[in-house]
Amino acid sequence: MDILISSNFERLLWFLAFEIYGSGTVNEKRKVAGQKVKEWLEELKSNGGFGVEEAILSAAKRDFESERVSNDETIDMIRKQYSYQTPAATSDASSGTNGTTHNGKYILDPHSAVGVVAAHRSIERARSADTIHIALATAHPAKFAAAVEKALEAEKDFRFEDLLPEQFIGLDRLPKRKLLVKKEDGIEGLRKLIRKIVPRPERQGR
Repeated sequence: MDILISSNFERLLWFLAFEIYGSGTVNEKRKVAGQKVKEWLEELKSNGGFGVEEAILSAAKRDFESERVSNDETIDMIRKQYSYQTPAATSDASSGTNGTTHNGKYILDPHSAVGVVAAHRSIERARSADTIHIALATAHPAKFAAAVEKALEAEKDFRFEDLLPEQFIGLDRLPKRKLLVKKEDGIEGLRKLIRKIVPRPERQGR
């Protein structure tokens, strides 16, 4: 699996190709869609990118918008969101929300802040004032000390330590373990290391 090629994006391409290309039975259209996606990804691998026909782009634009948000805009959104007084999480909130609010103020992580900026822009473009926009948080602010501290450095009541969930406290003081693979050993050296330290699962029926 190549983590640089999003599997969700690959699925999207397949559904778009299934909609736009091919005719006949469902199985025939599936085959054509699969072949198109294969061609696109092979072009991506060999050329570093690929292009699609206007019909594919038009179909995608029915359901998707895209935005580009700068680092400064991201930091500014974290700062603005924190300045808004919001109800603090209740005792019924899941443990995953611990540390996302402080004195009733919500703390955005950088990834979620990008989404909120994009949502605001989408609201401005919305054809109907009744269109509902929901921005979903994608990470915990405790993972992004530098960005959060930069955004909230002027807030007198804020300390980064206060937003750490219980599971995060003390992690930075635990011993660090590293396993090194020589560059000249290449991928085979990595394989040997994994085989050495990771036990093989027992096969069923043995």
